[in-house]
Amino acid sequence: MTKEPRTTQKDAVWEVMEECYVAASGGPRKLPAKARQIFYQARPKIMKLTDDKELRYGYFSQVLLPDYIEAHPEETRNWNVVYDQRGSFEEPHTNRRLGCGTIEVDNYLHAMEAPTVKTAAFSDANVETIGPSGCIAGVLYCEKEGFNPLFRAVDLANRHDLMIISNKGTSVTAGRRLVDEICRRYGVPLFVLHDFDLAGFQISATLHRNTRRYQFSNTFEVVDLGLRLEDIDGLEREPAAATKTTDDKLRTQ
Repeated sequence: MTKEPRTTQKDAVWEVMEECYVAASGGPRKLPAKARQIFYQARPKIMKLTDDKELRYGYFSQVLLPDYIEAHPEETRNWNVVYDQRGSFEEPHTNRRLGCGTIEVDNYLHAMEAPTVKTAAFSDANVETIGPSGCIAGVLYCEKEGFNPLFRAVDLANRHDLMIISNKGTSVTAGRRLVDEICRRYGVPLFVLHDFDLAGFQISATLHRNTRRYQFSNTFEVVDLGLRLEDIDGLEREPAAATKTTDDKLRTQ
């Protein structure tokens, strides 16, 4: 009595990933391929190889796809995998607001330029700019998106010349690249606003420490504005799910 070992989802990914990327990117033209598009190509093939075991997009995009790229650096060197935007970033003074996704951040960084003065004609004279030069003194990262209306109500960005980046939870790699480039190139600090919980401290850490998904090219000043124990003293407690986090890991965060 023996049982045939079932193909794991990781084994299946190793078998079909290259052809799925080629299909999603349009073949030899090597166009950008969204992680979700690669997932749609890979999902039926992987499920067929794994006895129809359900494949979830989050596991595919955050674990299996990065693992494959890391394990096959030569084969994937010219791959252009992009992720959907999650959250947004906004310049002060210009009211320019963009989604925080791979393509949006790449286009923004490529388009950055110094301010130029437009002389008066049929319209009033004005200054045109895109990027931090001349208008951004710092970057504020907020782990929640719901505070943007409050920030606008108190004119936070314009009063303090802040670019505000808001994500839902942990920053996407596009957001880290944005911080990496802007804070280094213009010598401005990063302010991080987060909750007083494990996730909040992990969110702060990923914005300036190397991870498997992103390695920072630069060093810059980080100012942690997250809550501390004295800030929550006296507030009503909330139940928290048990975690397997060790004491050592908590200390490093």
